[in-house]
Amino acid sequence: MVDRVLEQIPAIKRVLDDRRHQHLIPTWQDIAVLESVNAALKPAAEFTDLLSGESYVTVSSIKPVLKLLTEEILKPSDEDTTLTSDIKQKMCGVLEEKYRPAALQKTLARSCLLDPRYRGNNSDDDAEEKSALIEEILNMEDGGSGASASAAAQPETLEQAVLPPAAKKKRLETC
Repeated sequence: MVDRVLEQIPAIKRVLDDRRHQHLIPTWQDIAVLESVNAALKPAAEFTDLLSGESYVTVSSIKPVLKLLTEEILKPSDEDTTLTSDIKQKMCGVLEEKYRPAALQKTLARSCLLDPRYRGNNSDDDAEEKSALIEEILNMEDGGSGASASAAAQPETLEQAVLPPAAKKKRLETC
């Protein structure tokens, strides 16, 4: 919307250029503020449009999207005005505060680990969460018993932990 107003400034000035409405014509300060706001919001708006264009967005996309927004897209640059930088910093602060709770971070990390699109983007924090997730899956398989034995013989990949051994599979002729 701000982008459209900036595009239409010449038309707005022509329409309001009479004695009764001249006080409504945007000043150069108004235009500078609109340009700063537009510079801060436009990258986030493009990203939002891209995400909303998908048929569904899963919870596993939240953590990578937040990282991209806060570390790259909304990172203040040298050519930003002071107002643009302040807006970007405030937006990042709000996003970080909203997604700060430990339980939410745990859920986001686990969903990223389980989504094949994001498995290769693991950090050191994700390695700890991966170990905890594997242990939890093994505990569910064992019915809660043998947690210490399963932790000692922990498989190296999540796929090895989730897939049962081939010998335990039922065959059609034995059913």
